[in-house]
Amino acid sequence: MPLCVSCRGEYQVPTRAGQETAEQPFLCTRCGQNNQRWHEWETARFGTHFGRFFFRGIPWGLLALGSFLLPVVALAAADAITPVASVRIGIPLAILLNFVNIALLYALKDSLWRYDVLSQVKRGGFRPPLYAWAVTFFVLALVFGLALVFMIEARAGDTEARPTEGLVRVLTTVMLALTFVNVTLSAMFMAAHDYGRWLDREMPQPIYAQESRLLRVIEDGVRDRIGQATGRAEQGVAVTIVDIERTRDGGVDLVVSAEIDADGNGSLKKLQYWKITADRWGRLRKMSPEGPPQYIEVPAQDTAGAQRSGESGDGGHIVVTDEETEKSEPLWERTFKTSSETTVAIDSSSRYWME
Repeated sequence: MPLCVSCRGEYQVPTRAGQETAEQPFLCTRCGQNNQRWHEWETARFGTHFGRFFFRGIPWGLLALGSFLLPVVALAAADAITPVASVRIGIPLAILLNFVNIALLYALKDSLWRYDVLSQVKRGGFRPPLYAWAVTFFVLALVFGLALVFMIEARAGDTEARPTEGLVRVLTTVMLALTFVNVTLSAMFMAAHDYGRWLDREMPQPIYAQESRLLRVIEDGVRDRIGQATGRAEQGVAVTIVDIERTRDGGVDLVVSAEIDADGNGSLKKLQYWKITADRWGRLRKMSPEGPPQYIEVPAQDTAGAQRSGESGDGGHIVVTDEETEKSEPLWERTFKTSSETTVAIDSSSRYWME
């Protein structure tokens, strides 16, 4: 099955005409991301991808393709270069390496985009963005090129100077090739950076750049694992995040509390804290309990009130029927002050929070 652009989970695609279609096409079964736009882009023709990378937007791709033949320019100065470095070896070597680098970086363009996004969220460590690599390779090309130029200039006025030999000639030949290779690498990394900015605008972001979605996937994973281990998957596991910290590789270290029904009738709750390590795709790598479990007894009146009132599904509202409100006395009543110094009173017979 195709993989989700966001979390590397799986999603279904509509089948051929006349066959049964997927119930939720393009929706990731793991994180819920809609992958329709990504699927259309992934299944586009090679020419569409090639044209978008090399010929759209800022012409870094054109510069990369043009730099492929840049070593040929050195043939015009072959007589001046030959005493310092081998043109017959350096130029073909540069052309070969340029071809390999262009083909390799183009094939990895989507991975480079994810790397660039990760460099923005990773905590610590050495992970420079693509444009920083582009600048670095351009500076290296400038250093190697100037070193060769100065060596050639130093020999220009010395008619008795002999051509370089041995290890020195090997090093200068490699420098000649790397001068052109680094120019190509610089242009390719800038082309990949421009391509990545286009993907940022048009496609869903990887899940490690969407912290709320990442945490939701981790919570689901924790809930499923605890439910399966305790046999309480059907009753449900209440998971609450207590502490969170991003790791060096873009993942997450969390402390969560998990509450389950310990006796099956809701009168005893088991609360356990867990320390969890998840990678940047939200996959659980380590999960260990923190301290002994705590057992919380639920008062019988609270259990009865919960059974009568149920849950409104409206975030904190307590709902009972009109008949029960008229006949019953409040089971409890609480008052507290808000940040605006307003006194709020809540009791079990209230239909809503009352001010």
